[in-house]
Amino acid sequence: MKNIQTRIARAWERLIAVKARDEEEARLGRLFNILMVISTGIVGALSIDFLLLHPLGFVSSTVSLIAAAFPLAFLPLSIFCLVQARRGHIRAMVLLYVWVNLIAIGVAAWLFDGVYSPAWTLFIWNVTVGGILLAPTFSLRVTGGVVAYFLLLLLMTRSGLYTPSITFGAGREFVNMSALLIMLVSTVGLLTYLNMRSLREALETLGMKLPCASGLRNLCARARSCFVAFSNMLMTSSIPSRPTAHFLPSVRPVNEYWGGSRMNG
Repeated sequence: MKNIQTRIARAWERLIAVKARDEEEARLGRLFNILMVISTGIVGALSIDFLLLHPLGFVSSTVSLIAAAFPLAFLPLSIFCLVQARRGHIRAMVLLYVWVNLIAIGVAAWLFDGVYSPAWTLFIWNVTVGGILLAPTFSLRVTGGVVAYFLLLLLMTRSGLYTPSITFGAGREFVNMSALLIMLVSTVGLLTYLNMRSLREALETLGMKLPCASGLRNLCARARSCFVAFSNMLMTSSIPSRPTAHFLPSVRPVNEYWGGSRMNG
């Protein structure tokens, strides 16, 4: 049993391992790869959710299949980003994943039910991932863009300029609640846990290194003091017609020392 767990752990480490220039980049790369694994679960859960719409009698089989195929089409993106991030292309893959998904979710909201679309809930995942892996300001900018996009669709809907191409009808509430639960588990639960655990591990590693750095600074200070004292001894012994048994203190200049000796003599 332990051998199986060890093999699984090693396989998992190989899966999420990345080539990075420093420890912080390695931490973000490992977190990104874990999120790519989670994203495959998200698209799988969404596809199952959409496939259940027809057996439950909410929509036709055509609408159910189209809706299920939409998230599955982005499964290769998650796999591609994971593979490339393992090779060291971390930031480029984060940007690719976040922006492609933002555009895709926007298209899904446009096609499926417009301002009432379940796709609006899915923006939570992308905004959070971008804010954690790119920059905190990214989440604010994207949130503002999503709100502006929603208001635009609302205005166009009210003015009669826009009508959704596909609607879930009576199944909209079922899809909305399912998407909300999926985001609750993946973003609020798993993503928050993984990010905080990663930060705690980074802080613990930094805390272990700080005593070593402090010891190194103390060692350098002692070496510097020894060097100054030794230099002073050499300078004192090199002065002619004076006994070499008297050593100059490390904090007093040679001329002051000998000047004081002459005055006292």
